[in-house]
Amino acid sequence: MRLLTWDNNSHAMTWGSSYSGMKLISVSIVNLGRTVTFDSNGGSPVAAQTVTYGDTVSKPTDPTKSGYTFTGWFSDAALNTEYDFAAHVTANITLYAKWKTPLPKPTVTSFTPTSGIVGSTVTITGTNFTGATEVRFNDVQAIAYTVVSPTKITVTVPSEATSGPISVVTPGGTGASPDKFTVISLKFTVSPPSVSLPPGGTGSVTVKTIAEGVINAVTLSVSNLPPGVTATFTPQTIPAPGSGQSILTFTAASSVVTGYYPVTVAATSGTVSAKTQIDMIITALPDIDASAILQLLID
Repeated sequence: MRLLTWDNNSHAMTWGSSYSGMKLISVSIVNLGRTVTFDSNGGSPVAAQTVTYGDTVSKPTDPTKSGYTFTGWFSDAALNTEYDFAAHVTANITLYAKWKTPLPKPTVTSFTPTSGIVGSTVTITGTNFTGATEVRFNDVQAIAYTVVSPTKITVTVPSEATSGPISVVTPGGTGASPDKFTVISLKFTVSPPSVSLPPGGTGSVTVKTIAEGVINAVTLSVSNLPPGVTATFTPQTIPAPGSGQSILTFTAASSVVTGYYPVTVAATSGTVSAKTQIDMIITALPDIDASAILQLLID
């Protein structure tokens, strides 16, 4: 008679040595399956798996939990030891899901001042500013800012900023102000961008101002005029809030020298200003054919 034995190393049934005087009563095959249970710790349910003794368990799809981030499966309820899915399963086990508590979302409650020019400093008040990665003015990212505390940020208004809410971005999310920050700006156009006139003649262009957040009236001026040329705005002052139109007329003396002259046109309202350049061309008078004029008079 030989004994049927189980080898824990090879995981196989083997026949042992022969024995006399023994009678085989019965043979029992033990269930070699092992159960791996997944405790999602409040997350979405994960089905248990039955694994053959000594095999590995398949890593399931990550569970989900509203407001939390799944970080892995752990072999102990205290969540100290992360489970190795390459390990051989030799007993029934339970794996526990570990979750990362989300960082709080920032909030922007107020800012001061409520308006300003590019380059000015704004103080933002709110909550959960620690670790801020971006500060935006109406989706335009600020370059220079300082997180003074979890409730305070100082920031410089960026050059391309436009009026709108101020928002703060942190690893916890994005918080935007309920109120709009007004970027004080002054822009204008000159049409056409050049003017041509002869000595003793005139020429004009249209100046249109576009002001935002400007409280004072806008005053127009011109500089770098060539000798013998004067300029007149009609009107020279655009009433508050500063958006409007003016006609700029140039008058050239008969003695002005022909040529090309870059002329600067500027608009100013308080501490805000803007300027642009237009091209002035003084053209020579056409030659006069005296004999042709005399013939016309005779005819």
